[in-house]
Amino acid sequence: MSAPPPGRARRGPVPPSDPGLQAERTALAWQRTALGVVLGCAVLALAGLRESDPGLAVVAVLVGATAATGAMLARHGRWPRPDRRPWGLLVPGAGAVVVLAVLGVVAALLRAVR
Repeated sequence: MSAPPPGRARRGPVPPSDPGLQAERTALAWQRTALGVVLGCAVLALAGLRESDPGLAVVAVLVGATAATGAMLARHGRWPRPDRRPWGLLVPGAGAVVVLAVLGVVAALLRAVR
């Protein structure tokens, strides 16, 4: 058993590490990201309807529905990815965030032009 580093006293037994916990935390973080994208898309869809821009509203709803579907599939282990690691959701999750950001910029530009 090794000695604790200088200045740090050991305070009891070290719990065994569980490699599954990090994967679970990552999966939960991606679920929160998907929820944020869905809520952002809902706000953007409402803004599109309020500004009489149904095209923007439809695209926002489609992006939100895609993010929600992906989150539900990943939650139930049915996400079609060969690596089965939670960080494999990086590309679709980041893509949904980028698409939402682009939609927000488009909405702002459309409002500025009017």
